[in-house]
Amino acid sequence: MKRIYVIISSFFALTIVFTLCFYLSYSMALKQFNSKANEMDLLSVKNDTVVEQELAATVDTVKIDTITPFTNLVIESYDITTDTIASASQNIEEELLGYTREDLISYCERYMQSIPVEEQNQGLVSFEVESFSENKVVMKKSYDSKMIPYEFYMVIQNGFITVFRSDKKTVFEYTNIEAKDLPQEEIDKLYDGIYIKDEQELYTILEGYSS
Repeated sequence: MKRIYVIISSFFALTIVFTLCFYLSYSMALKQFNSKANEMDLLSVKNDTVVEQELAATVDTVKIDTITPFTNLVIESYDITTDTIASASQNIEEELLGYTREDLISYCERYMQSIPVEEQNQGLVSFEVESFSENKVVMKKSYDSKMIPYEFYMVIQNGFITVFRSDKKTVFEYTNIEAKDLPQEEIDKLYDGIYIKDEQELYTILEGYSS
């Protein structure tokens, strides 16, 4: 009987020892696992921070070209009818300072939505940005003579009526009609300049001034 009691007691003792050993092993493993998990989280956060800093540094080093007072602005005038291009450098308008390429494209779009009368009379059909850098900007205006609503431009010059083509540069005819012989209302109009649709209308007006 005593021997059975010893065996049972030993069994329970061993069970308790094994249970304690298992519990202690489990606790240590869990603690190590949590410790490594925290280290991994910290490492991940650190890596994310480094990546964000590197990306920010990369963005900061990317220079976006803008128009400055020293930018060379070139305007190309393309004649669709003759397939010719004339180029001319222009001073930078104050409005354009600081513009990026996208800003300039938007500017051209706004310009075409509200084309100045003078440009309409030259047959402007498009206005585009050909190239863009901080050193040089090239913009292209395309003209189509078929789109010109007026063929002539008449104005007082040196006291006489002079007829130009609609570009206001090419002389079509110097007349001997003196401005002082005309009614004041017509003189005021001619000092501002009059656009004329075609030759028939032109000679009708000139005949009226001569009579």
